[in-house]
Amino acid sequence: MLVFSPPPPPPPLVLTVECDPEGSTVLDECGRQCTCVNGKYTDCCRLRPDYAAMSSEDKLRYINAVLRVSSDPAYKPRYDALIATYTSSFDTLAHSTKPNTSQFFVWSRYFLIQYENLLREVDCRITVPYWDWTALPLNPYMSPVFDPVTGFGDSSRESDNCVTNGLFNYTGFAVTPSAGGGCLQREYRLQMFPTRAIIEQDVLTLPAEEFVEFHQFLQLFIFSNIRCFIGEQMCSRDCANDPLFVLHLAQTDYVFDRWQRIDTTRLSARYAGDTTPLALVPGRRVSDYANNLHLPDGVRVCYNGHHDFKCHDGFPLGHSPGDHQQPRPQDGVCGSVRD
Repeated sequence: MLVFSPPPPPPPLVLTVECDPEGSTVLDECGRQCTCVNGKYTDCCRLRPDYAAMSSEDKLRYINAVLRVSSDPAYKPRYDALIATYTSSFDTLAHSTKPNTSQFFVWSRYFLIQYENLLREVDCRITVPYWDWTALPLNPYMSPVFDPVTGFGDSSRESDNCVTNGLFNYTGFAVTPSAGGGCLQREYRLQMFPTRAIIEQDVLTLPAEEFVEFHQFLQLFIFSNIRCFIGEQMCSRDCANDPLFVLHLAQTDYVFDRWQRIDTTRLSARYAGDTTPLALVPGRRVSDYANNLHLPDGVRVCYNGHHDFKCHDGFPLGHSPGDHQQPRPQDGVCGSVRD
């Protein structure tokens, strides 16, 4: 079996221009959000946007990067190995359902960073967007992520569930060898997805002392159920073979990140002092991925969301679908960091 070995961290980005004015929040040449200090870009944070808020150009840039790393011989061996590693993680603490020992949230962060790093080798402006499945809970497949032109496709063949439209359709995309090759499959089951009220009122309100309940609610009730609403590979150990899964994982991390930012007790809950080795990742510990603003190799991750979240170390508080023929929201309706 292929084993994923992360490449050494790239050298620090050398920017060709200085920033101004002093103390301002600016974007660097790779779209990271930074603070301008003495003319230098500092505390730079990768911005992960809501897919629905991205421009068509940015959506296609992202999709084309995924297609390239999954097919170009210069990247494909590492892509295949990374996806296979995610499959293997189901046999480890990375997917344990026991909150007191599970590494689910931090291991998800590790995977997102490795996936994102590979895409950023193609274009440093790329970050993994998130799929906000709370936006259209009654009509989830009307989300822009399923758009057949600028999204991940919204139909599958009745005979074998192979995806038939979008750039990941059965004629242009194949799953990895570890998943048996062949087409990407989905079922698009008609289910009600989680609402924003559930996230705001039932998940984010849980205190640090109820981390067990928070973990079970988000991992088992929400994360796992949504995977199986999509079905086929998404509902299996091979879920990372579906490019849409990565956006689902990013949304899950976004919810966890929001919960952590509410106060210091949530930020330090469970993982901050855990020096247990991170499953399948030699040299890394659980605590290395406990805080999105203090990740290995100087990486910082911020979510460009619709909530009162800032990219710093403060802690601000933060039935079946209907007619499938109604128009999807337009690109950028929520605003994009590059609009």
